[in-house]
Amino acid sequence: MKRTLVFIFIITFLAIPNLYSQFKDYDNSICWEIKSSKTSKPSYILGSVHVLDTTKIDFPIQKVKELVDECGCFCNEVSINKLLQDSAQMRNLAKNIFLTNNKLNIEDSIGGDYYEKLIQIVDSSKGSLKVLKPILSRIKPSFIGIMVTFEKQTSNSNLYVQSKFTMDSYFEQYATSKGYGIHALESVQKKIDMIFGGTYGESILALKTSIDGFFSNDFNDMMKDYLNQNLRFLKEYIYLDSTMIDRNRVMADGIERLSRENTVFAVIGAAHLPYKYGVLNILAQRGYSIKPYRLNMTEKKKK
Repeated sequence: MKRTLVFIFIITFLAIPNLYSQFKDYDNSICWEIKSSKTSKPSYILGSVHVLDTTKIDFPIQKVKELVDECGCFCNEVSINKLLQDSAQMRNLAKNIFLTNNKLNIEDSIGGDYYEKLIQIVDSSKGSLKVLKPILSRIKPSFIGIMVTFEKQTSNSNLYVQSKFTMDSYFEQYATSKGYGIHALESVQKKIDMIFGGTYGESILALKTSIDGFFSNDFNDMMKDYLNQNLRFLKEYIYLDSTMIDRNRVMADGIERLSRENTVFAVIGAAHLPYKYGVLNILAQRGYSIKPYRLNMTEKKKK
């Protein structure tokens, strides 16, 4: 009996490293070639940070277009162009951005000190936050919190002055112009629920956390990491968030479904790609071969 227990003990602890070795980080490239044993040609997944300043970063737009042409089928997290053309969905999105209860007021909810800090962030903004200042008190705090977090990333990076290139929309428009199939991996409503879900109290807490984060010394230049094709640019807990993992599975399901019949070029947020619960590991566990497809990105030199 003792020998049996020792044997089980040894096998278990030898098996654990082998089990975990099946998972790879997949964190060293923004673009990946994926291939199922059931298809003869590869598909591709491009990790996006959604906006780039192409006066600072030389992004290989033409090469990505060639990959889209090679596939002839395109998918985004959501179809941005279809959203913009759907007046009902646009009204629903606008409705979710604004507070519907006139008794709620962000200034009162977060307190004077936090509100002063928020106004300081807004006034120093080079982007959308400054535009939103006149209606700030009526916007849902969860949305403002996202904007504050984005503001910290862009305002502290030497590789971002203003948005010159929205890659998700750009490549979708290109695929549309070529007559390729356009597919969405998530529903617009799921995106809305993710951003604006939760209670008002939870969204106030999230906004305070974003404001604290803006003034903290803890900064990781996401644009620089992206240029260096390093996908370790977010905090570890974000990659392990249950909502993130659920979305990763939905995206992997969609890519797998599309790639059964087509070669597909997918553009999804770069943070959805790496680590154990990322899209690439999910596909690898389903039998896909995964390898980096290196795109050449360089920092533009000052003239």
